[in-house]
Amino acid sequence: MSRLPRRPIFSFTRVPEGPIAAFLDFVRLGRDLGFDRLWIPDQTYYADPFALLARVAAEVPGLELGLAVTNPYTRHPVQIARAAATVAEICGGRFLLGLGAGNRKHVIERLGLDGRAAAARVREATLIIRRLLAGERITHEGHWTLKGIRLEREGPLDVPIFVATRNPLMLRVAGEVADGVMLESLVSPPAQAYALSEVRAGAAAAKRDSSGLEIVAWQSVNITDDRATGIAIMRPWVAYLLGMTTPAVAARMGIRPEVTERVHRVFASGGPEAAVEFVSEAEVDRFVIVGAPKDVAARCVTLIRGGATDFAVQVKADDFSGQPVRDDREARRGLERFAHEVKPLVLEQLAG
Repeated sequence: MSRLPRRPIFSFTRVPEGPIAAFLDFVRLGRDLGFDRLWIPDQTYYADPFALLARVAAEVPGLELGLAVTNPYTRHPVQIARAAATVAEICGGRFLLGLGAGNRKHVIERLGLDGRAAAARVREATLIIRRLLAGERITHEGHWTLKGIRLEREGPLDVPIFVATRNPLMLRVAGEVADGVMLESLVSPPAQAYALSEVRAGAAAAKRDSSGLEIVAWQSVNITDDRATGIAIMRPWVAYLLGMTTPAVAARMGIRPEVTERVHRVFASGGPEAAVEFVSEAEVDRFVIVGAPKDVAARCVTLIRGGATDFAVQVKADDFSGQPVRDDREARRGLERFAHEVKPLVLEQLAG
């Protein structure tokens, strides 16, 4: 189990599009603004996150580093463990490894991979990676075959493993075998409660104490004094998220079935650009956080009081066209506003 922090952790994340030097500047900004932790995703085809984390460790000290998330489809568990061990040693501090099912539409399917049995694969990968990081020599038969494999390094490494998901089976896997769980877009109390109940059920089935799990509230945040415009900006992203969410989970998030059906129908052929017309303010508020600083802070506080130990601010860095945005001034401003205008209100409310 992970060692839980005494206070909420505030972390940040951003897709590392564009020049690496610009991304490193963005990371320095987050560190200097007082964020505790950086998560780098591994979702599509931008800079390799393991290599980039090693660069961050060398050039931007002072942050706890995490990968959120990679998957056991595009990367073999042995190679994940090998890369994680390398970054953990370079970091010299705690390195965190996030696992998930991968980006099915834009990665898994386009690479011709079979994305089925995600929960079983992530569970098996978690156990393999943990044993390898502990220094064991493994012989294993399952989704992967390992014949006497051991990482060629000395000593065990303590690398907490997180599972990122909204899916109930995967949530139970997190409770059963992981050190933490990452809950993206579960921004309402009922949605978060649904996820944590599944995590606890998985832990109970494995006779584990779920109270030691880290809970990351991974949220897209748009801090704005013009809520209507902020909602409009986030609608394409919410169309994408809803298009990738199963109807059962969408219902647990409070999305009306007829909305989910419409979005899924057009998303399959036209993507988020076609589905966005079916996304209203109500759907946006169930997937992301949009509003003035005091409203954003109130929603953050609710999630933290509901069990989140790490509030991860996801800053969007693209314009939903699929092309990288070279000018990151808006992303930097969003991070600055959260640090200066939202975080103090969150801490004040939690202390009150």
